[in-house]
Amino acid sequence: MVDQISLEGRPLKILPIRNKKPCLKGGYAVASADPDQIREMFSRCPGADVGVACGEANDFDVLDVDPRHNGDKWLAENLHRIPQTRIHKTAGGGAHFLFRYASGLRNSSIAPGVDIKTTGGLIRWHPANGHEVHDVPIVPWPEWLLELARKPTAFRGAGDGPHFFSATSASDGWMIPNVLWFKLKAATPGASDHDRYRMRGLLRTIPFPHGGDAR
Repeated sequence: MVDQISLEGRPLKILPIRNKKPCLKGGYAVASADPDQIREMFSRCPGADVGVACGEANDFDVLDVDPRHNGDKWLAENLHRIPQTRIHKTAGGGAHFLFRYASGLRNSSIAPGVDIKTTGGLIRWHPANGHEVHDVPIVPWPEWLLELARKPTAFRGAGDGPHFFSATSASDGWMIPNVLWFKLKAATPGASDHDRYRMRGLLRTIPFPHGGDAR
C-alpha cells in the first residue's frame, strides 16, 4: 500500500493512475500528500500505478522524451544543451527530465515525442517501480527550452502526415485546435472539466488539416 512519495525531503501530491490516466473522479485535482488520503485512494484502485502531479502542485515541471515517437532523435540533437538535472528513466525506454516549476508553460508538445508536463498534467512515478534515477538536484529550465515551450506549437509528425496543433490561448485545449476546444466547451455546458478532458483525449486522435480549423 502506498503511503507517501517524497522528493528533496518533502512529500509529493500523488494519485492512483492506470494507463497514465487518473483512476478516480476528479482527475488531477484529487492528488494529495496526506498519507491517510493516499491510502484511501489507492485502496479504491488496487494495483494502480503512482501518478505525480506536475507543475505548481509539486514545484516541478517535466520534459517527457518518448523514443517510441521519435523523441530520442530530438534528444540526441539537443542533449548537450540540457543542464544536469534529475532524470527518471521510463518503462518505455524514454526519460523524464525534471525542472523547477516555471509559470506560463502549457501542457504541450515541442517536437514529436517530446512533451512538456506542467500544472494540470501528471507523470507516472517510475522510481516507484524500480526504474533508474539520475539523482541530482532539480534545476531551473534553461532559457532556450523555456522560449521553445512558451511558443504555440505546430510540428509535422512522422512522414508526410497531417499537422497537429496545440492551443495558443487555453492550456486545457492542449493538442487540439482552439476553435474545436471552444466548440466542445460551448456544446457541453453541464459537463465537468474531467469529462471534457476525456472527450479531448478522443479528439486528439483526429488528424486536423493545416490551420487547425475543424468545422
